[in-house]
Amino acid sequence: MILTRLTLTNFGVFRGRHEFELRPTNEGAVLRPVVLFGGKNGAGKTTILEAIRLCLYGRGILGGRVRQADYDVYVRQRLHRSSTGTVAAGPMRTRAPPGTRTGQGCWPRRRARTTRRGRPTRVSGVPRARD
Repeated sequence: MILTRLTLTNFGVFRGRHEFELRPTNEGAVLRPVVLFGGKNGAGKTTILEAIRLCLYGRGILGGRVRQADYDVYVRQRLHRSSTGTVAAGPMRTRAPPGTRTGQGCWPRRRARTTRRGRPTRVSGVPRARD
């Protein structure tokens, strides 16, 4: 699986909408085959990795025996407190054989939900291999 784009909205230290293009680029004759995140302590490098893990595995990132209430607390602690109704949302696009799959996560303050192909579903654990 290759992540090609990541959008974070009000997650962790990222207030507002932040888009990251994750595809390697060519700049003239120079190939840039690696995407690096760099920054000072507290800048959000680990937050980006946590957001990706949360999108991919949901409650499963805390282990197999975690209660739903504990997962809800975990999600609420990671969301940036803002004045809007949605505190974290964003599309995630991955490239995996045989094609491209997209998904969108949206976590309001009280419930953790995700949307697959326009249908809301509860984030309850490790996602299924097929959509």
